[in-house]
Amino acid sequence: MCPAKEEKPLSLWDQPALERRDLPTDLPELLLPARRCLTCGRTFERIGGNRLTATKLQAVLIRDDPNGGRYLELRGTQLNDRHLRRAEKLLAHRRHPWFCQLCARKALCELCGSPLRFAPGSDAVDEAGHIRHHALLGFTPRCSNAVCKRHG
Repeated sequence: MCPAKEEKPLSLWDQPALERRDLPTDLPELLLPARRCLTCGRTFERIGGNRLTATKLQAVLIRDDPNGGRYLELRGTQLNDRHLRRAEKLLAHRRHPWFCQLCARKALCELCGSPLRFAPGSDAVDEAGHIRHHALLGFTPRCSNAVCKRHG
């Protein structure tokens, strides 16, 4: 007879959130993205790629509560209380927290390590504050680095 194996969660969605914080009721539906990455503090202009809000391994989410409110939820092993406080501060300034592709180690160019223009299998906030899902596709997206051979 085999000993019972300890089952590991398949993804971060099977794990509890870091913490759930209620948000002000007057928070607008669409929030413009923050100027800097929640985890490393680099600007989007410096990094390029996409402003990610959710991947398989980490997420910063603004969710609707069934009781009518909204709340902030952070998930992932790389996120901690410092990131939670930073996200709350951004939301107080009416900005949507996000993390960069470098911090998420998601959709990076195999040749130069720069973020790809498209991050398959993730959600990202655009310049107008809309959350867009990047579907998994059967091709390799182009690199955001202008000097890379894969740029296009």
